[in-house]
Amino acid sequence: MKTKLFSKKHIQIGVSQIIFFIFFVFCGFTFSQPLPGEAKAAFEYLNLIRENPGIFSKEIGVDLKKANKLPPLIWNDTLAIVALQKAEDMAKRGYFAHLNPEGEGINILIHKAGYFLPPEWTKDKKANFFESLNAGTKTGKGAIADLILDSYDSSKGHRKHLLGLNEFYRNLTDIGIGHIHSDGSKFGYYTVVIIAKHK
Repeated sequence: MKTKLFSKKHIQIGVSQIIFFIFFVFCGFTFSQPLPGEAKAAFEYLNLIRENPGIFSKEIGVDLKKANKLPPLIWNDTLAIVALQKAEDMAKRGYFAHLNPEGEGINILIHKAGYFLPPEWTKDKKANFFESLNAGTKTGKGAIADLILDSYDSSKGHRKHLLGLNEFYRNLTDIGIGHIHSDGSKFGYYTVVIIAKHK
């Protein structure tokens, strides 16, 4: 008695998988994997740095001795969800920017999600008071270090945001972080840090 190695059903499944693979490659589809463990590690690392910035100067590669010690930020699930969605959206739609393709900044996005802001902070849909972005860094801790080093931003806006280096940022209380790995995307890894306050 001969055993059939491949049934018609198996052949059909195989052909379908090949067609899907070709479609995936040529259409530039991406698969995103949220990495909540990395987001949590980033959150804990940032709070450690804020507690005593100076001792992290050598580790990060910039003098932080003049940065004030600040209380820990409080994890906010709404901000974390928006951060994750923004990271996934950037990977899926192939952009890396504070504005999404619809021209919306982070203020309006977190407000729509239920983290309510004063009307004057959402009047301009492009407004971004609360978001720092990193791409291409594999770990959450690494992304935080890169943002604080801020070698690619002459204004050091990300460093000011994360470490509360001006009066407005110093009064921010809540944080949410999204960190993903996305096969087929431009940068592979995307990190979104949202540090905010309601008013």
